[in-house]
Amino acid sequence: MDVDYLLNCLKQRVDNSNPVPECVSSKPNMRLTAQGIGAVRGRFLLGTAEKIPSSELVFFFLMKSLFRTC
Repeated sequence: MDVDYLLNCLKQRVDNSNPVPECVSSKPNMRLTAQGIGAVRGRFLLGTAEKIPSSELVFFFLMKSLFRTC
């Protein structure tokens, strides 16, 4: 299976409403192919980072700018 296609499929399985990091994996022992590289057998893992709500980002940058002015 093409790696780019598999990556897009795994991205669709990620729950974007969940702020907790997660890992989505393909089936084990798949034949993965990439143009210019060739083929390997294995499992493709897609990991996400913690999603910080925009309200927390605004608070962080507001506090950072307040401390700079002191």
